Order: sequence, then C-alpha cells, then structure tokens
Amino acid sequence: MILPLGSDVAKTARVTADIINSGGVAVAPTDTVYGFLASALNEKAIEHIYAVKGRERNKPFLVLLPGTDAVRTFSSMQIPERIRAHIPGALTFIMPLKPAIELSFAERTLAMRIPKHPFLEQLLALTGPLVAPSANPAGNGVIREIAKLIALYEHTVDIIVDAGDTADETPSTIFDCMTGAVVREGAVKL
Repeated sequence: MILPLGSDVAKTARVTADIINSGGVAVAPTDTVYGFLASALNEKAIEHIYAVKGRERNKPFLVLLPGTDAVRTFSSMQIPERIRAHIPGALTFIMPLKPAIELSFAERTLAMRIPKHPFLEQLLALTGPLVAPSANPAGNGVIREIAKLIALYEHTVDIIVDAGDTADETPSTIFDCMTGAVVREGAVKL
C-alpha cells in the first residue's frame, strides 16, 4: 500500500500505526531520511527489516521514542543535562541497556532519538518505540527519491508513506551518554 502523507497527517499516522501494531513494516519519512519502521518489540517485523535491507545481524538499529519517559523502558541512565535541551530533535543518544532487557537488534547499548517531526510524533504516540534504520539496501547510500523507494520496496513492506522526495538533510548528531563524547557531528551542535 502506498499512502500519501498529504494534509491529513493524523489519518496517515493512524493507518500506519494500525499496520505497525499488527506486526507490519513501513517505509516512511523520519526527521532525517526515509526509514524502515516497525515496533521495537516485534521480533518478526525486525527480522523482516534485516532481510529486506540485507543488513548484517551484528549491526544494531536505532530506536525512535515518543518522549523522554520512554527512555526508562530501555535504560536506567538519566539523560545528561548537556543534551536535554536538544530533545526532541536531530540528536541520537547512546545509552546502556538495562540488564534485564534483551533486544535482538542491539547489544548492551542502544541508540535512541526522540524526533521533532509532526507525522512521527503522532505515529509514535500510537505505536510506542520503533526501530528505524534508513530505507536503503545495506551498504548503499541514502535514497531520497520516493519513486526509487517505491520501486525497491512496494512489494516487500506493508505500507509506504509518500512524503515526496527528501531534502539533503544533515544527519543527526550522535552522542555517547556513557563517555560524554560526540560520536558524529550533525545537525545539533553540542
């Protein structure tokens, strides 16, 4: 199914959430580029993304969160003050996983982001945490053209949310909360 994002963002978010909450996989716009989106708690959907993307199992996935409270689901660490003012936004932060949490797509740490994006904010409110690797074959560059994404994934995912071609966005900054180091400079300057 291809669904234009259009002006009724709430309706598009509801339709997409219904598919994801039923175990489906979406290709949809994020606050940076198009991503594969699935419930971070649905192993079958996560396996499907690894297969469609052709990604090695030892490469973890980013998780998008609906808000700062959701961080506690995965980590006991507090969000450092240094980055708190930049959340939500284009800041990915790495934290240790709680000892009791086991995720197939992450080792003992997890990269998380709380996006500032109208569609994603509504979607995450309906789905909870989502894995969100970029929508492109592993090892290839970012695909910004929706026509290419449709050609590649129309028959391998459950829904594609068409928001048009994406701009040449600066990637998110990546911050390691355990070391206090900026891993990748990006849109947020720390």
